[in-house]
Amino acid sequence: MDQALVNLENRGLSFLASGPVPPNPIELLESEGFGRMLQSLAEQADLVVLDSPPLLVAADGQILSSRTDGTVLVLEMQRTKGETARQAKELLSRANARLLGLVTNKLRRGPTGYYYCYYHDQKHGESVVE
Repeated sequence: MDQALVNLENRGLSFLASGPVPPNPIELLESEGFGRMLQSLAEQADLVVLDSPPLLVAADGQILSSRTDGTVLVLEMQRTKGETARQAKELLSRANARLLGLVTNKLRRGPTGYYYCYYHDQKHGESVVE
């Protein structure tokens, strides 16, 4: 694995490219060997970030989320429908994933350059728009 890790000099960052898609990706992600690799990476790094295909497209994200300390759900702001987001959250819940939060990308700014932020405060049971 040390030979496969690419270290970006002076940036404190290393990455491991996925390589070609194996004929049996689900078996690979559920294997003991993959678990050992994740453990080894966790011992070497302060933080290990895994990227996966969209939850509703492939089972990879669900499997990975069940093997990590936390999951961040990424949604495309203008494209992801509410029902799709709910389905993704349900898949994570079924995988016993620890959902840390949500990131939205591709946010379009209005003509004035302002945008709004909407979030739900679970502790106080209220929704806020900024």
